[in-house]
Amino acid sequence: MFRVTGIILAFLASSLIGFMKSNEIKKRKTLLEDFRELTELISTRIGYFKEPLPVVFYGLLSETEGEIRSLLENCLMSYEMGQKDINTVWNTAVETVYGNEPLSDDDLRVLSKCGQFLGQSDYDNQIKHFSLLNRQLDRQIEDSIEQIRTKGKMYSRMGVSLGALIAIALI
Repeated sequence: MFRVTGIILAFLASSLIGFMKSNEIKKRKTLLEDFRELTELISTRIGYFKEPLPVVFYGLLSETEGEIRSLLENCLMSYEMGQKDINTVWNTAVETVYGNEPLSDDDLRVLSKCGQFLGQSDYDNQIKHFSLLNRQLDRQIEDSIEQIRTKGKMYSRMGVSLGALIAIALI
């Protein structure tokens, strides 16, 4: 009885690990898509309303959730504490919010780029920078979709296969 229970638990644990790894890859895509949506919202607020960054961030808090909301809250908290260098504020917030998420180093580099131009030039040039950033984000999203298609299925199947192999070995 205990042996059968152990075999079933080993199979389930291995399968679950494979599915969890597969879900990490899917989460990467969601995080990148959410960030791209944020860049579009910021770009719109800057381009049309010509609002200062703290006002833009406060305005977006009600429209966002999850990691994006945390990113904006981190930026605002740094502003309120007297930090005015947006590049430092943005990079610190990106590292704090996304440092433990399933994003690649390239993803984090692209997410950090926003701080390099945000608030650094006139409105029109910032819009051009956002356009370039969104193209880079689109490439990262395409890469994540490809990873889901290939590695996502592989991890799921590998977890189940390894679980079956362990079960057979224990029999």
